[in-house]
Amino acid sequence: MDELLDKYGQDIKKKVDPRAWKAVTYNGKIMAIPAQTPYTQPIGFVFKKELVDKYQFDYKNVKTLKDLEPFLEKLKKNEPDITPIMAFARGGMAGVALLDYGSIIDGVVYDEKNGKPVLTLDVPDYVDHLRTVNDFYRKGYIAKDAAVKTDFLAEAKSGKYGVLKDSGGYTEDGSKSTALFGYPTVESLYGYPIISTDSMIQAATAISKTSKNPDRAMMLLNLIWQDKKLSNTLAYGLEGQNYTVKSGQGTDNPTIEAKSGAEQTWAIWHNWLGPLWDQWDSNWNSTKALEAMKKNNDAAQTSALLGFSFNSEPVKAEVAQVSAVFAEIKPILLTGSMPDFDKYIADAKQKLNNAGMDKIMIEVQKQIDAWKEANK
Repeated sequence: MDELLDKYGQDIKKKVDPRAWKAVTYNGKIMAIPAQTPYTQPIGFVFKKELVDKYQFDYKNVKTLKDLEPFLEKLKKNEPDITPIMAFARGGMAGVALLDYGSIIDGVVYDEKNGKPVLTLDVPDYVDHLRTVNDFYRKGYIAKDAAVKTDFLAEAKSGKYGVLKDSGGYTEDGSKSTALFGYPTVESLYGYPIISTDSMIQAATAISKTSKNPDRAMMLLNLIWQDKKLSNTLAYGLEGQNYTVKSGQGTDNPTIEAKSGAEQTWAIWHNWLGPLWDQWDSNWNSTKALEAMKKNNDAAQTSALLGFSFNSEPVKAEVAQVSAVFAEIKPILLTGSMPDFDKYIADAKQKLNNAGMDKIMIEVQKQIDAWKEANK
């Protein structure tokens, strides 16, 4: 896309974070346009405000999972209709222990301090974190059927949890989670992940090799990045149908209210085609929240492997086998629903090795060494 961007993508090039081009470059060629996203989404704990107020819990000083226990214990004892903390099959609190590690592939991260790839189950902080989740499960703080729950948003909107992981965008006042979940929340900040290739390419736009008119396609994409009204129409839909204007009618920066359901259709997907930082102030993304996201991006540490992308082709059979193992063990790991923690971890690592994880790790290291040599 280099030539097309040089010819027709000047507005895109002006607005894309210069670091992000590394993440979408392969063999020296730009393959896609990286979206403006929170590359280092701060991770936080979300609390149901009425319960925090009721038990006068000092949520702002929660820095670890273990700090939650006094609150969870009170909820377990006094709130029979509330599950103290949410965990579910596709995610939960465990990932917060890997904030300082760059993601490579499922189950393998990059140890920035020691400069080498490691299995997540060999990261001491991560294992300790999983152990705490298991402890919470055994104490009844986590739902017994957590391992079969897969819809985070449906569970979060139910209002039956005291503590949840953030909604994907931490806000100090809890406004984003409050708007998304439908009841008052407050949040505490856990930390910021480093920026990795994966976090920068979570959303990107490419032009197909089979495009009949790639020049026009790039012109359209550039127009979306240039024209604020067009990009916001893609983000929010049509006035009166998908949103209403609360203030600033007729200006370039109105404040709008997205109607019910708009968050799941327009605002999540279509806005990745254009500049997120140009999005109108709304109940989905307030100007304050967007400014905070951009500030976090600008200040964030980037991985030493930014731009590295693992080619799984040499070990595709092993990757498929390991992925099948992770599909089996992750719901248990992330919800803590195993009877014997140490035995389960040992067995899980053995299953991964039997599936070919050792061969994958050798290939990952080989490719990292070659990438570093080529990018001296």
